[in-house]
Amino acid sequence: MKIKLRITIILISALCIFNGLLTPGAYAATANGYVANKENLRSFFETVSSYAGKPTIVSKLAMKKQISGNFDLTEPYALIERLSAQMGLIWYDDGKAIYIYDSSEMRNALINLRKVSTNEFNNFLKKSGLYNSRYEIKGGGNGTFYVSGPPVYVDLVVNAAKLMEQNSDGIEIGRNKVGIIHLVNTFVNDRTYELRGEKIVIPGMAKVLSTLLNNNIKQSTGVNVLSEISSRQQLKNVSRMPPFPGAEEDDDLQVEKIISTAGAPETDDIQIIAYPDTNSLLVKGTVSQVDFIEKLVATLDIPKRHIELSLWIIDIDKTDLEQLGADWSGTIKIGSSLSASFNNSGSISTLDGTQFIATIQALAQKEEPPLLLVLSF
Repeated sequence: MKIKLRITIILISALCIFNGLLTPGAYAATANGYVANKENLRSFFETVSSYAGKPTIVSKLAMKKQISGNFDLTEPYALIERLSAQMGLIWYDDGKAIYIYDSSEMRNALINLRKVSTNEFNNFLKKSGLYNSRYEIKGGGNGTFYVSGPPVYVDLVVNAAKLMEQNSDGIEIGRNKVGIIHLVNTFVNDRTYELRGEKIVIPGMAKVLSTLLNNNIKQSTGVNVLSEISSRQQLKNVSRMPPFPGAEEDDDLQVEKIISTAGAPETDDIQIIAYPDTNSLLVKGTVSQVDFIEKLVATLDIPKRHIELSLWIIDIDKTDLEQLGADWSGTIKIGSSLSASFNNSGSISTLDGTQFIATIQALAQKEEPPLLLVLSF
């Protein structure tokens, strides 16, 4: 009787253990790792975090997923990477914790850096340990870059960009501030070129600001580029109203005071220096003055409309023109004051618009001219 009772107890214990293994959420530790049966990701990654040495934070959407199987926890990061690919997860390690999200929670952001280049920003992320090659920051030379990844990573990148922009605003010295403004879409100095013998000057940002503020803006060589007449001198040249009888001295003093006060505009002490080496402006003034110049430059420094030029190189034999049965040159004269000629030079260029198109169209009707090279830039 005792033997039957012991056998029954052993069978019941075995069934309880077997049923426990089949219960959802149950797990067991083995010599090779970890066994999970329909376990939610939160409790599963809590076990993985003990091997990774960092806490894991699982989002609510990812927490709803379940996992089953036998897992080797000796390499936790490789396991997380493999499970992320299999279960549609994204994750990020900021050095302090591991964040795990569902792939549908991926975010993106487009950020414009006006004072810090994309390479400098990437180097900052690498030195601070925030950079992740799986979520590469893509950007061009204009300071605009695109980032896509887990929400915590995108937030870190956006906040880091804002912080670097604020720290690059300049150096504050008491009530004054020295700011550095990098130009992206325009030039800091004037540009000069000739068109059909006429000299054309495109004013740079320094010249535009000098004209607007009517102040002493210096190039890096120390040459003044502002107008020679200041607002104070203009006010002094204005004729005064005759004084009232018996109050000549008081009125003279009062008028002098008004002129000296009105002739000192708020931008009178701003110093702006053009630095062509980095296509930048150095601005010195009060905090409000430097901020005003930065906002003004940001409004003016906008992308320009691109013009696409195409170069077509076509092999045309001169004998083909003669075989067309048309004389593509000639001269006409009407009276003694009006005359016209075409194709007397023997050369065809795109400057002779109508003549060039007519010749090509005539050749195209006979046979297709071979196209040697097409360049677009």
